Amino acid sequence: MGADGNIKLIACAPKITAKITLPKDVTIDGQGKYTLSANTYFFALAGHNATFRNLTINTTYGVRTDGTAGPEVLFEGCTVNITGGLLVNFDRNANVTFRDSTVVSTAGDPVILLQAGAISEVRLVNSTLDYRKGSSGDNSSIINIAGKSKGTVVLDGASKLIYSPNSTGTNNQIITVHDAGAATVNLKAGAVLVADKKVDDLNATLAESDVPADGLLIQKGKKNFRRLF
Repeated sequence: MGADGNIKLIACAPKITAKITLPKDVTIDGQGKYTLSANTYFFALAGHNATFRNLTINTTYGVRTDGTAGPEVLFEGCTVNITGGLLVNFDRNANVTFRDSTVVSTAGDPVILLQAGAISEVRLVNSTLDYRKGSSGDNSSIINIAGKSKGTVVLDGASKLIYSPNSTGTNNQIITVHDAGAATVNLKAGAVLVADKKVDDLNATLAESDVPADGLLIQKGKKNFRRLF
């Protein structure tokens, strides 16, 4: 790592097998041809910002705050394949942005978890979060906003949340919200939410006939639901 925290890969990075606690802000640039892989959480942010740019990421887990607030996380021009659990795990205030990126999760856990006490913004800009596995329980989702946390989810008009788990959980939803008023979802014109059916094409769009007359369902807790129209 350079003094400025910038890492420009000139080959695929060695597999990360133990979580690294960041000592400073870091940017990892894969130059559009190199890969970062891990079989654990690869970064504990420790209050520092992390930018992943032009990179393929193959991992079981992603990044976490580990008790320190303040980080900004950016995935830009990335393809992320997550196979084990959470890609983003915030237990303190932190924000994450996906720009020109695609995330495919075949993990049983959500892609993003906001734990109790966290206040976070999740922003998608020309990006897709594609969730394919889920669990047999009732709390699988792309984004899980826990009780006593607050989350803002913003999708621009070129972004998609695709929810097509292969599980049978009766209450599985695109976004799980555990406290009333804990979530704000802002969908710009053109943003796409797809749920409850298998989607193989990341470039798929919704026709008017694909949208239920009563809107798209968001879970609040285990028994209460909200709808987006």
